[in-house]
Amino acid sequence: MRLFARYPRPKPFLFSAEEIESILHAATASWQKGSLLPFTLQTVLGLLACTGLRAGEALGLDLVDVVLDLPPARLCIREAKFHKTRLVPLHPTAVMHLTAYARQRADVVPGNTAFFVEDDGRRLRYETLRSSLQRLLLQLGLAERDGCSRPTLHSLRHSFAVTRLTRWHEEGVDVRTRLAHLATYLGHGDVRDTYWYLTATPELLRGAAQHFTAPDSEGGEP
Repeated sequence: MRLFARYPRPKPFLFSAEEIESILHAATASWQKGSLLPFTLQTVLGLLACTGLRAGEALGLDLVDVVLDLPPARLCIREAKFHKTRLVPLHPTAVMHLTAYARQRADVVPGNTAFFVEDDGRRLRYETLRSSLQRLLLQLGLAERDGCSRPTLHSLRHSFAVTRLTRWHEEGVDVRTRLAHLATYLGHGDVRDTYWYLTATPELLRGAAQHFTAPDSEGGEP
């Protein structure tokens, strides 16, 4: 018998595809000639949105960890949470944007081993990324939503997991057989850790409901 209730999880802030697109557009809207930072922010935020990486994992990437010219294109996440290393395959659209950014950063900051860098040549810092996202959210009016916790970098990871599950339901995929794949992709050692990221949205519930069949009633009303 559980003596103490589990700490209730605040409802996470989930970004829609349109909101993510507006964030990425706003990241470079105030571009200043010669500055790499807006493109760094746009690329790393886009990567978090389409892969569900932890922010620290993306910021820790070195050039050798981003393999874009050999099939399959992939990221090597080294010494992540629990000191585990994993490979993260990339969608062709992600490869396209990462390749474009790699060319830009090579022109501005040659010789640095970090993949995501600031204008001063140093590896992109977490605080720079965090504060930049908050500024963009305020600018776009996305800093608050009734019934949800405040949006953070981790909200992109939550959004990725829920969106992936929703799309599998829409595609008719047996989600139960894919949860282990999602857990591995996210870097979880136990699929139960992935459940923390799965929030019941109307879209997800609607997709899941399509896979339930009402039992035949025997006598009486259904």
